[in-house]
Amino acid sequence: MTSAHFRIRKPRWPHFSSSQFDLAFVDLKMTPIDGMVILQAFREHAPQTTVAIITAHGSIESAVEAIKNGAHDYLQKPFDYLELQIFAQKMLSIFTG
Repeated sequence: MTSAHFRIRKPRWPHFSSSQFDLAFVDLKMTPIDGMVILQAFREHAPQTTVAIITAHGSIESAVEAIKNGAHDYLQKPFDYLELQIFAQKMLSIFTG
């Protein structure tokens, strides 16, 4: 029996200091990085960015965890384009004044 060893490279973060984002939609379940890790990176490097977690694997527990970790909102998939557009406009009007 043989085994293979795989190494996951550390992803390169966007240059938060040179780019500004008003709104970021972050999927909760991504590979190889968990969406909560991306959320934490935004909180550390771009706290002015409004972050919304999106997911098809949602639960009350994951929604509460996301909000506690700094997400401004939580959107359950599937959603249609109009719903996403209204959601984004609402988020931007609330958090960017």
